[in-house]
Amino acid sequence: MSFTPILQLFISLTFIFLLLSIMASGINEIIVYVLQARGYFLKNALKELLDDALLNKNYAELLYDHPLVDRLKKTQDSLPSYITSDTFAACVIDVIGREYEKTQVRYVQDPQTLLIHVDDVPKEPDLLNRFTAGVNGMRYSDLKIFFRSMIDRSKDVSELKNNLEKWYNDYMDRVSGWYKNRMQWYLFLIGAVIAIAVNVDSIKLTRDLYHNQVLSSQLSSAAEGYVQNHKNLTTPDSLTQLVKSIDQAYGTLKLYDLPIGWEKPGAYRPYLHQISAGHTWTGTLASLLWEILLKGIGWLITAVALSFGAPFWFDLLGKLVDLRKAGKKPVDNTSSITPS
Repeated sequence: MSFTPILQLFISLTFIFLLLSIMASGINEIIVYVLQARGYFLKNALKELLDDALLNKNYAELLYDHPLVDRLKKTQDSLPSYITSDTFAACVIDVIGREYEKTQVRYVQDPQTLLIHVDDVPKEPDLLNRFTAGVNGMRYSDLKIFFRSMIDRSKDVSELKNNLEKWYNDYMDRVSGWYKNRMQWYLFLIGAVIAIAVNVDSIKLTRDLYHNQVLSSQLSSAAEGYVQNHKNLTTPDSLTQLVKSIDQAYGTLKLYDLPIGWEKPGAYRPYLHQISAGHTWTGTLASLLWEILLKGIGWLITAVALSFGAPFWFDLLGKLVDLRKAGKKPVDNTSSITPS
């Protein structure tokens, strides 16, 4: 048995999953953009890190009120989707120091005018000493213990900043993992909606592509051209580009007579749909339930496949296309020479 039809089948399925994943990722990015999901996720993560309101204050809220973070907002009501480590460290040092200075403010009354004014308190010029005084002024808590450990390991403010930046970067690595896991669940849910809405049954799709070598060959050739024209897969940075990428991916799918969709002639329709349309069902109830179960499993496989994301399928497609190229034998165009 030739390996070429099997390889073409894998390439075709991967290409289809790639196009569907581009649609799912685009829809997901639009939802994330509109709902500011990245900004809220980052803020909640920093609240977990800096919220000490039970014993002291919610330093995460104070961090977001800091001018260095506030200027990262696109609008007054928006939230920054990313805060650099150096900005975080500088803001934390300043916020802790400012909160300490507030406790040193003294209100005095002028004996002649009886007016009350704020007595000027000289600020601590050394940022490390200022931060240390602020930490010492905190009530006993896990956050205070952590800040004290940072101070003990820092000889000057530069080393303190480096320690805070490293702490922040390590934490952001974990936050990125949590965010990717959440986005994967979102992609799964969007993939399930696409699978049902477009009627992408992976079991039916695989079976039909396996028996339709012409369609499989067309798709594998198109996939090869797609890889050649797209050296990498980039995420559009605007709503207009996201909508365009979704439309292009769906338009590419419509170029081929794929066994997907609900109304397309020749497309697979579940037996419940056939019955509701007035068709006569002559099979047994067990066979009907079995077909419905297979349809559900086919949709589920599609949803799981789309949850891996477009970059996964793009990388896999590139590897499969390279494997197909490596398997092609060169054509010998040299003329045969007949001895005289």
